[in-house]
Amino acid sequence: MNRREMLQLASASGAVALIGGVTWVRMAFARRELSRELTRNAMEVLARTVERELEQLPAIANAEVKAWFQNACLNSAEFVEYICSDSFAEKLASCRSEQDREWVVTNAFVTKVVSEQEIMRKVRTIAERTGAELDEQWEASTKEIEEKWNVQVFTSRQTRPSKDLIKQLNPIVNRQLAAVLSQAESASHRPSSTEVAFDTLKLGGSVLMLLRVAPKLAIPLFVAVALLGLGKYVWGKLTARAANYRRAISDRIAQLGTQVGAELESELRARISDLHSWQQQALAETADAYARERIGPLS
Repeated sequence: MNRREMLQLASASGAVALIGGVTWVRMAFARRELSRELTRNAMEVLARTVERELEQLPAIANAEVKAWFQNACLNSAEFVEYICSDSFAEKLASCRSEQDREWVVTNAFVTKVVSEQEIMRKVRTIAERTGAELDEQWEASTKEIEEKWNVQVFTSRQTRPSKDLIKQLNPIVNRQLAAVLSQAESASHRPSSTEVAFDTLKLGGSVLMLLRVAPKLAIPLFVAVALLGLGKYVWGKLTARAANYRRAISDRIAQLGTQVGAELESELRARISDLHSWQQQALAETADAYARERIGPLS
């Protein structure tokens, strides 16, 4: 091959390479532009739901939790009246140990106000309903995008409350409920009429043993013991302060509702932000794949 032929071959190869390069650049540019256009159209569909999903849904969940706890606050009034009653004092007096007393107070609270299981069940229900609404909206959005693109776009991605939410709420709920029960136990500590009468009679019996030795001293002492027992019972009634305990316990339950609601709102907002990031990435990847399929070297 002479020099002239080599130059002709090199020129032909360069022309082919140039044409190929130009074709590749034009194809890449067309694919990118189509991908951008598809993504822009899809984002317009998603934009209609972003504000509601990210701002409104978590706030609605928070408000629902607080409203639910309001019922528990109202129930606390009946609970405090009960544990400050004479019948409850008699019930506690029959307990054999401090552990039994705590169990009686705890059982009364769970029965009349709220339990940890009820709180967590309510939180889980709200979170799952919010997740289901997000899933439904995502499916509706993808269906509209598919109609615009004339192609099947995505598979469904379920959004459910993370187990981390329940784990991080458990210690908060336990700590606040323990504080409420501590206040309730303080409110229930008052002498029962049976307990006071028994203690008075037992002490009075000891005093009456002095009748043979010092009758003049025994009678006044017996009267003093009886009056002391009566005073102890009356003082317990006067210092029960049911209204103060009712307000304190109600405030503590409301505080618990505020904390649980805030944690739920924060977790939902984080999960929704993560979902939106995944949606945008999925849209971009699907648009790129669709553009590569539609635009080839001969397009």
